[in-house]
Amino acid sequence: MATASRLFPTATHWGAYRAEVQGGRVVAVHPITPESDPSPIGESIPGTVDGPLRIREPMVRAGWLERRHESDTARRGAEPFVAVAWDEALDLVA
Repeated sequence: MATASRLFPTATHWGAYRAEVQGGRVVAVHPITPESDPSPIGESIPGTVDGPLRIREPMVRAGWLERRHESDTARRGAEPFVAVAWDEALDLVA
């Protein structure tokens, strides 16, 4: 038995849509009105919400987390990133 879909209004910088959600997942996006003309880029939204490249938690460069502003900036792009809790990430950027 298929799960019923629900439509939720949403907006991006590509246009306004109705996100079609089924079983808790975005399965499609539809223009808010038939005469609206959102970018076709919005059609990529369902594949990116749960895509394999999505960063699912806050990440911080390891050296910066260890030494903050005294970290070796030459290591940017070479160091790994480490996951931090949301509260810690918010404190870091505040």
